[in-house]
Amino acid sequence: MGYNAPVLVFVGALMHPDFSADYARVEDLLERTLASVCAQRDGAFRVTVVGNRAPRFALPVETEFVEVDFPAPRRGRGWSPETGFDKGTKVAVGVLAAMRHAPDHVMVFDADVFVSDRLAAFTNSDPDANGWYLTNGYAYSDAQRIIRRIDGFHGVCGTSIIVKPQLYGVPDLGVTASQAELEAGFGSFTIRELLGNHSETVAHFAAAGTPLRPLPFQGAVYTLATGQNWSARAMDNFALPVPRRLAREFGLPVSSTDPRAAAHSAHSFARAVRRRLRQRVDRRSSSSHHGEERPSAGQADP
Repeated sequence: MGYNAPVLVFVGALMHPDFSADYARVEDLLERTLASVCAQRDGAFRVTVVGNRAPRFALPVETEFVEVDFPAPRRGRGWSPETGFDKGTKVAVGVLAAMRHAPDHVMVFDADVFVSDRLAAFTNSDPDANGWYLTNGYAYSDAQRIIRRIDGFHGVCGTSIIVKPQLYGVPDLGVTASQAELEAGFGSFTIRELLGNHSETVAHFAAAGTPLRPLPFQGAVYTLATGQNWSARAMDNFALPVPRRLAREFGLPVSSTDPRAAAHSAHSFARAVRRRLRQRVDRRSSSSHHGEERPSAGQADP
């Protein structure tokens, strides 16, 4: 399907079923994420998901699934070059599939996030822009049902880059290309560091003379401790129950009237206060150990 108007394509990549200890949970998270992604106010968007096995649930009408037979990376703790290569080649296939829609921009998303319903309307209003990165977003705890704002969001979450696909140097390949063909066509750096990772993206495009702009609003919510992402942390800073405004914009469950969420919020506040007090004590202790002395009587401060 083609468009005469600007269009944004969301591109997602699923981990290999053999890589996950609970692939049913992966699919549950994806179903929830797709409901959020497909709630865009501007209908000029499409979604491409790439994986080794088609999801067991019915996909939203805006979504297509592209199946690949890439091998599972070796399991380990945290991110590795192998998992980055697996994700990068799958995202590359997703970008190739997205080109059928002649997109002005593509946005890579993870299967454990919620996104703002304003993204397509905003990006489609400026089709000539190189793209944007999400400087601000939110962290959400499924278990505690509380949320907090994150500054520097693009440094912690892969769902944080919106870019013109041409800047990835999209080669003339089909969606059936092998991983070796994809790496040769896109280039190893693009596969491994731009599509399979996100930490180098903003600096790379700035150095290339095609800088991305900061998105001027919170664009996504990263879910903590899903059991399927790299973070096993609970909310360790002050957080609040989810208000109705954020629930509507991101497709989050409302928890502002949930007494359990209020209790978790109070606990997170107390924990944050205790941590800050410990940090102050540690700093004072460190200063005293470095030989700092108070001036003697009659001696002026320097």
